[in-house]
Amino acid sequence: MQEKLKEPGMPSAKDFAALMAMSVRTLYNVFNQSSDLTFPQVVKASEILKYDLIGHYLKADDKLWILHETEGAYRKKKKTLTISLQLQVAFDDVAMLPDVLKDLNDVAQKRGFTILK
Repeated sequence: MQEKLKEPGMPSAKDFAALMAMSVRTLYNVFNQSSDLTFPQVVKASEILKYDLIGHYLKADDKLWILHETEGAYRKKKKTLTISLQLQVAFDDVAMLPDVLKDLNDVAQKRGFTILK
């Protein structure tokens, strides 16, 4: 990520930190591996930098940063990404929830994903 900021057309570290809603100090702590990024922050950074940070991380041999998120965390040894999904449904439609979950599981399995129960 730090290397991407050095490329022409990229924001300065100060501007990038502001866009990320963090202090410059926190940004440098991330660069120095003394602070972690949440998954939403990585997604936002990817959008700002126009670069797939998650894909880069998953392919890298030397893991320079680890994603920490109470709802989903990268597990280095298993090379998995666990993400929580929240559904909002009208109370009158709750009866359809088992069918929605079954459909979601079917699609996930076709694509090689596992729905944790």
